[in-house]
Amino acid sequence: MSEATIREAIYQAVRGVSQVGIVHDYERQVTNWDDFLELFTTPIGDATQVRGWMIGYRGMPTTNRLTFNMLSNAGTERIHRFRLIGVMGISDADESEKTFAALAEDVCDTLDADTTLHTARLDASPATLLFDARPFADVLVHGAIINIEVTEMV
Repeated sequence: MSEATIREAIYQAVRGVSQVGIVHDYERQVTNWDDFLELFTTPIGDATQVRGWMIGYRGMPTTNRLTFNMLSNAGTERIHRFRLIGVMGISDADESEKTFAALAEDVCDTLDADTTLHTARLDASPATLLFDARPFADVLVHGAIINIEVTEMV
């Protein structure tokens, strides 16, 4: 499975989470508020809000040569690192921090349970989550960063 195939598996898994918002299969770069709104505003229930995710590739920090591994044709194990960035508009009156924290945990649970990322030739680390309010395109939003490493047998 290539980086592109693993990225697609992560994208499909995240898109399957209920009310996840907009999901981009690469990191979007925006520098102004209007562009940010265009990329991350979506209807959720009866309201329109900022809610979205981006999948970024962080490289292959580890490659191992394996000996006598039945799952590897070439005797190589590659660990691909991905970072998901999630954002959601802040609404103190709606206790939005609680909503987004639960959503981010749902994304982690979905990645951890995804059978495409956990096959005989792949295995994904448990997803880790960083969570706090942060500026994005000069606007304060709830932010989540989920890291996941996928081990591929080549």
